[in-house]
Amino acid sequence: MASWTTPVTHATGDILSVSDWNGVANNETFLYQAPYALYYNSVSTTLVGGTETIVTFGGTGFANYGFSVASGTNVTVPLTGIYLVSSLVTTSGGGGGSAATPLANQVFQNGNRIAWGSEGPTNTSYPSALSTVLASATSGSYFQAIPQNYWATNLPTAPGPDQTYLSAYFVGSQ
Repeated sequence: MASWTTPVTHATGDILSVSDWNGVANNETFLYQAPYALYYNSVSTTLVGGTETIVTFGGTGFANYGFSVASGTNVTVPLTGIYLVSSLVTTSGGGGGSAATPLANQVFQNGNRIAWGSEGPTNTSYPSALSTVLASATSGSYFQAIPQNYWATNLPTAPGPDQTYLSAYFVGSQ
C-alpha cells in the first residue's frame, strides 16, 4: 500500500530527479486508493445460547490496499479515515423459540459496540441479523462481528460470503 510522502520543493527551472517523480507517482497512487474488504465465515461458528459469540473469518471474498484479518476475528483497518462497515450473520440451523428477538448482530470497533442490528420473530427457524454503520477508524484499529443469541439453544452460523460476513469500505478521510 502506498503512503503519502511530502513532495520535494523545487525552484522554477529545476529539473525533477527520478526519485522526485517516483514520489509524485506514489502520492497519486495513495490518493487514488480506497481500501475495501469482505471477509466471511468459512467454517460454521456456534453461537452459544444466551451469550455473545465472536464470529471467525476464514475466507476472503475480496480485499485490497492493506486490509487483513488478525486472530481470525479482527478485521484490521489499513488507513485512517471513515469506513462503511456492514456485517450479516445468518444461522443454518434453527432453534425455534418464543424470544421476541432471537438474534442481534453487533459490530464492534476496538472492543466497543458501534452498531446493533436485530432479527424479529419473522424467521424463528433460521434467524439472521444485519448491521451497517459509518465508523471513524485509525490505521491498525479493528472491527469484529459479535452476534448475541437470545435463545437457550445454540445456533450454528451459515458459512459463506453471502451468509455470514463483515465488509468495510473506505469512504474518505477524517
